[in-house]
Amino acid sequence: RVAAISFLIDVSASMLSRVSSTGSYRRIDATVDSMTNILKSEIKDGTYFSLSAFGKKFTRYIEPLRVGEKNRHTILERILEIPSITRERCTHFWAALVELATEMKNVPLRFNERPWIVALTDGGDNDSRREFTPERAKMALEEAGVTLIVVAVDMGQEYVDLLRRAVVEKPNYVIGTDSSNLSAAFQEGFRIADSGGDAVMESL
Repeated sequence: RVAAISFLIDVSASMLSRVSSTGSYRRIDATVDSMTNILKSEIKDGTYFSLSAFGKKFTRYIEPLRVGEKNRHTILERILEIPSITRERCTHFWAALVELATEMKNVPLRFNERPWIVALTDGGDNDSRREFTPERAKMALEEAGVTLIVVAVDMGQEYVDLLRRAVVEKPNYVIGTDSSNLSAAFQEGFRIADSGGDAVMESL
């Protein structure tokens, strides 16, 4: 089976935090660099691709498409613009997962394609709306037949355990990492999805 991957990126203000105490390189910069590398070297022509962003609201940043020679440069330009929208003060992760999974139920995929979401976030959900919970997110994913991989950046073990226990299909589909290893972790998440879950996670 072939993976049809939708990326979901946290654009809350905490993603502007620096990767190290020295220099100006930020989490969102590392995310953009990782996505650029994935697009340039690992995504083949004809591959299903979409990119969404979330903070307080869910935004379909790059609509679903098939990657090809004619649109690769445009996709790259859009990815490079992500830092300019990274300023949200909330992290409504569960709501974003529900909305993206619900949309993916109606995406016309090829018979051999399986839908995946590769999500990256650096903060626990702080949505006060009671209808958006880990359980609701998992239900939406199951109804849509979508498998989720989460790259959790600089997050406490309690939140990582919550994801592994309550949301994802397999515990090793949660990749906990610190900021300095963000790019490697994000690319590892992509490779797991791209292999249909067959890729063995590397030590990060």
